[in-house]
Amino acid sequence: MAATASKKPLYLVLAFIIGIMVISSLQETYEHLTPEVLQGWVLSFGWYAPLVFLLLALIRPLVFFPITIYYLASGLAFGPLWGGVIALTGASISALVAYSIVYKTGTSFLSDKWIGRITYIKGRINNRGFRNILLIRLIPMLSFDLVSYAGGLAGIRMKTFLLATILGVTPRIFAYSYLGANVLDVGSQQFWIAIAVFLIIILASVLLAKAYQNRAKSDYNFK
Repeated sequence: MAATASKKPLYLVLAFIIGIMVISSLQETYEHLTPEVLQGWVLSFGWYAPLVFLLLALIRPLVFFPITIYYLASGLAFGPLWGGVIALTGASISALVAYSIVYKTGTSFLSDKWIGRITYIKGRINNRGFRNILLIRLIPMLSFDLVSYAGGLAGIRMKTFLLATILGVTPRIFAYSYLGANVLDVGSQQFWIAIAVFLIIILASVLLAKAYQNRAKSDYNFK
């Protein structure tokens, strides 16, 4: 048992190194990594592009690769519908990876800065896992991966965590995918429609989260 436990950090380190190598092959820094760059890299694999895109989701949370770029690139590469489906599948995979790592090994592999933020979000999850994960997922400003790590740290059931995650992020993911599919057609009618749909869905998510929070205020403390 001790030997098995001692190997866990090694697996995490290896996964982290592989993730860095993959991301570095795309671009030197995240600041210059655009949806177009990711689209071009993924589509270079031809028929295997969707599979590669989903495999990227396995390592993405380990290197905190921006998930918004992932969403936009999915729409750009695969279209608004299938891009949304693939992005949602990838987001679910990423969420389960982050959740499972912290659930099984804790947060010792993370820096103090990230541990502090994860612990803060965990405190907001409290003992009402599904309700609070759903509420947090509706808020677009919160880090997707930190919420996933916090879910694992809170110890809520995996099925509960995954269902709340899917319900909370699906509208936003398809909005990003639709925007990504039209992001290169700046100034076109489809581009402005995509912008409008994106803003409406983001605003609706925030308002829904606020309404949900106010309605449940007497049941739990979420500030």
